[in-house]
Amino acid sequence: LKRLSIKFEKKIQQIQKEIFKISKKEFNIASPKQLGEIIYNDLKIAGLKKTKKGSFATSAAVLEDLAFKGNIFPQLVLDWRQVSKLKNTYSDSLPEHLNPNSKRVHTSFLLAATTTGRLASSDPNLQNIPIKTEDGKDIRKAFVAEKNKLLISADYNQIEMRILADLADVKELKKAFKNNVDIHSLTASQIFNVDIKKVNKDQRRKAKAINFGIIYGISQYGLAKQINVSNYEAEEFLNSYFAKFPEIKVYMDNTIKFCRKSGYVNNIFGRRSHFNAINDKNYNVRNFQERAAINAPIQGSASEIMRLAMIRLDKILSDQKDLKSKMLLQIHDELIFEVEKNEINKMTKIIKEQMASVAVSEYHSFSIPLTVDVNSGDNWGELH
Repeated sequence: LKRLSIKFEKKIQQIQKEIFKISKKEFNIASPKQLGEIIYNDLKIAGLKKTKKGSFATSAAVLEDLAFKGNIFPQLVLDWRQVSKLKNTYSDSLPEHLNPNSKRVHTSFLLAATTTGRLASSDPNLQNIPIKTEDGKDIRKAFVAEKNKLLISADYNQIEMRILADLADVKELKKAFKNNVDIHSLTASQIFNVDIKKVNKDQRRKAKAINFGIIYGISQYGLAKQINVSNYEAEEFLNSYFAKFPEIKVYMDNTIKFCRKSGYVNNIFGRRSHFNAINDKNYNVRNFQERAAINAPIQGSASEIMRLAMIRLDKILSDQKDLKSKMLLQIHDELIFEVEKNEINKMTKIIKEQMASVAVSEYHSFSIPLTVDVNSGDNWGELH
């Protein structure tokens, strides 16, 4: 972590140098006021945007939108923010969280901190370390297994898509999951009207963005930005998606209708998520609540399934005294274990069986099989 902090500091200085070269003067990049003056007054990258309180709009969403339009300056600021956060939040501060007795970092899990029931991690937050960037992976590599042990990652495969297919009773998706068909290739074949065997990488990438975007109520504008197409193309993709899977549109409309009337939605186990502002006069507030209401039964059900799996696995590890393996961490759809090398096969079998079977045994009408991807390695960074 010390080496990473030095590496990140060099990276920050390099990005800072490029930012100041464009701005033609030094300023406090962390200051929204100073950054806003550079963007809107000095460089005139965009028309003036302000927050409700009258401050310059310099949020990540605003900068991403400007970067999407081809401006290098806001992208550099985003890069600077990301590396600075990795340094300040992780490589600099994680050693401070080291327990003097166990010589480990111990996070705290909050059981009721989210609307949907997802667990939240704090002090430090170990659920938020980036996985897609090399810098994020480097931080994860700092978490290592003890001698003669390995770390195991057990990850639910597309659990939220499976729950959506079950909730909305999407016949074609249910059939695909049961037959182990690649769901993103299937979606691409439907949207682009090509044989599933002829789907190319770009078509699958776009279909994947649509599949996951639908779960969070993505708009045509959000999709356009994410997959780098025009708003018109994004709208056509979404229209085509709902034409091919009409049950999903019915589910979304019915969920919003129910929530407007009752003020809440249920997950598959009956847990309620309340959305008191779903009938708000302000369109943006109302729209946000509608999207959250669509997502809550899906994300909430996935969270509940994971909690039940954790309870089962914890009991097995407690009851079977011969097992020395430990459950260490939950990152939403994923569990991390530290496993004795001679227990790796036995633990892999137990973990897969318990995680895959918990939904059907606790919620008998769940109609789609859950699958679990398991990987092992000497450190956390090797697991993905």
